[in-house]
Amino acid sequence: MSWNLIQWSEQTSNIMATMTYKELLEELKQLNEEQLKKNVAIYDEHLDAKCLAHNKLIFFDNNRFPYIKI
Repeated sequence: MSWNLIQWSEQTSNIMATMTYKELLEELKQLNEEQLKKNVAIYDEHLDAKCLAHNKLIFFDNNRFPYIKI
């Protein structure tokens, strides 16, 4: 296992904009039929890494909060 350290200045100055599932759905509606046939992938810009998502959402907090599993 390896650890990636993020400098404190980078942690506090790069406030990430987040997306709701409703906003994600609106973005997905903009994709064409070919793009919708692709596998779901997650991209981490800090690590410059891509990861395919599992085929099911997982839920925590008494099924109130869905996560995309990677």
